[in-house]
Amino acid sequence: MSYVNHNGQTDPMNLTPENTHELIIQYLTPLEEQTKQIKEGAHPFLTTPYTVSMVGAGYRGGQPKYGVELAPKHLRDPARGDAENNIRNLGWDVIHLGDVDDDSSKWNKENDPDTASNIKNPRRVGSATKQLHDFIQNSKPGTFTLTLGGDHSFAMGSISALLERWKDLNIVWVDAHGDINTPSTSPSGNLHGMPVAFLLGMVKEDVPGFEWMKSLPKLNPKRIVYVGLRHIDYHERHNIEKAGITAFSLHEVDKYGIGVVMEKAMNQFGSTGPIHLSFDIDACDPFVCPSTGTRVAGGLTYREACFVCESLAASGRLVSMDITEFNPLIGSPQHVKQTCDVCISLLRCVFGHNILNVQL
Repeated sequence: MSYVNHNGQTDPMNLTPENTHELIIQYLTPLEEQTKQIKEGAHPFLTTPYTVSMVGAGYRGGQPKYGVELAPKHLRDPARGDAENNIRNLGWDVIHLGDVDDDSSKWNKENDPDTASNIKNPRRVGSATKQLHDFIQNSKPGTFTLTLGGDHSFAMGSISALLERWKDLNIVWVDAHGDINTPSTSPSGNLHGMPVAFLLGMVKEDVPGFEWMKSLPKLNPKRIVYVGLRHIDYHERHNIEKAGITAFSLHEVDKYGIGVVMEKAMNQFGSTGPIHLSFDIDACDPFVCPSTGTRVAGGLTYREACFVCESLAASGRLVSMDITEFNPLIGSPQHVKQTCDVCISLLRCVFGHNILNVQL
């Protein structure tokens, strides 16, 4: 039987369904069989034995698409992401702190109406981020904090707790978007586009649900660097410039290369102080991470994304990470598997894995 192509013509190579193969790109390379041993005493902020305090922030209140709340379970599922074993195989212990409780049936427009400035789900997001803050605040000192999201609004909970622990915390915010809208400038009212503004103290109005943040330390704009920006609202651009935040868009990544960009980011922080990585996977090109809710063309390549994580791990100052906006309900099963594999690859790089498995 001849194979007929989409133009109705017989294929000159005589390809048939039996002798063609699905194009599969391998993103998740096999780990070594033996556990990697970490050199003890090499980290100025973490204690040995090196331990990861893992918390699930599976909620979607900061944006409207279903599915992102399923990501922590998907990433931890031994048959899917198997995050714990991937981390343990790199020589780290793992403690489970628990999961944010976000029952969507508890919330409706009657008990959580939009604010006058059009913020959506403020009480729901405020409740979830407060829970996350408390999980991390009560976690064991000297451990690495890993938060699996969830939409990016949860960073208000994770970073606010980390700022209480480390006053000189530096933030590398990897994202296609600035997430620095205020309630008065947000075109959508979705809180996943506002966490940086809340953390910097740029939100002046009283937002119901966020009373708990009022007295907490605010992020110093000199201690946050953006990497990978490519879709910025007008008001976000203004807010970034007004605050004096260092930002590296995809233009700078293209111009200088990701290695130079990360060197410049580290120079911004100086030679001391712990570092937190907040990684929104929509920073990656949609061909790399298709299963995410706000896809924008022209993002980081797989290797550029891995290099960000490798370079921060090699700094010896990384103390925490958020990974956000993976949505297992978007795309085909292959898209979901690929995106999950990329997320796990990024986690591996953060915990010491690299191509040649050498000390960087």
